[in-house]
Amino acid sequence: MNQLPAAFAAVLEAERDALNARYALRQRGGSRIDGVAFLAHLRQAVAPLAEQIHAILPERTRTAVLALYDVSLDLFAASLLGAEAKTPLIGRVWTELLPLVVKLLAREPQQVAGCLCNAAFRIAGQLGTKPNTWLARMQAAAPHCESVAQLLEIGKVAAWQAGMVQYRAAALAAAGKLPAALAAAALGLPPSVTAEKMKAILDRLNENPWHSAAAALNSKQEHPQIACVATAGAFVGFGGLFFRPPVVESHDGRLFVSDGRSQWELLADACGAWFRRLGDAPAKRAPADTRGDLSIDRHGKIRWGKLSLEVPHLAHASSFAHSGATLAVTIPTSHHVFLFSSRGAPA
Repeated sequence: MNQLPAAFAAVLEAERDALNARYALRQRGGSRIDGVAFLAHLRQAVAPLAEQIHAILPERTRTAVLALYDVSLDLFAASLLGAEAKTPLIGRVWTELLPLVVKLLAREPQQVAGCLCNAAFRIAGQLGTKPNTWLARMQAAAPHCESVAQLLEIGKVAAWQAGMVQYRAAALAAAGKLPAALAAAALGLPPSVTAEKMKAILDRLNENPWHSAAAALNSKQEHPQIACVATAGAFVGFGGLFFRPPVVESHDGRLFVSDGRSQWELLADACGAWFRRLGDAPAKRAPADTRGDLSIDRHGKIRWGKLSLEVPHLAHASSFAHSGATLAVTIPTSHHVFLFSSRGAPA
């Protein structure tokens, strides 16, 4: 067995009784922690971090090791690390992301490790997200953060870009506060993007939810057209939400979906779609929003202002609703919600 790094070994030796007591307390509390896997994690993930911290801020080594030990115990107790881990993404945070933010980790070890692992857990646990995208964006931007606050802000942007569309507003606000190079890294854009260019990009993203960051980088004027931009939802038996083909309606510019048993709010943009469960479907509904220049005929032809598009599979649509730039349509024979934009297809 390889010898433990000196700085890490010194803390373990000096704090042996306290650390053993913390471990035993968890075990007595009912947590089932695999001791072999836990020691392997300490050796493979925590020890290298401790050595990196010791090399730049030796006075923070002890505090950091104790904090990382406690965070590790929490994660093992929740089956988020180890052989029974619910997602491999959290383990990758320890070995592929935390080593890139050692200065911040040395200053606030519990907050940095805890927040990044919590973000990984939430992203991995939400249907339809792209965990690898989140990790890649964080790896690109995190090393350039000068504070924990900046790290948390790029985390919002990266989470949105990875499909957590519910963070769209917070992410756009965060990107507007960050230095342009940091915002660009979190958005997957070239580091050469200037502050002026970044402002224009964020303005375009705010105006059109169906623009990707890459499309917003291109200032080319697009001709309005109706385009299918996403399909959301599925039958509950196939990992979706709906027991029966759903119907949609809108209220105050927001989209709502119901399968007759439950109701959700639907949030969607170029990064993904998310259904926020609201509870049982209401017995009585408030009058839905209507729009005189928007219709779908029985053949599936969409008319939206001066624009039109024939979509044969939408023939005899069971419902349709709009929220600004998005039109949602359902049909009696599908558990999906079909989403259209009148501002051009996403790129």
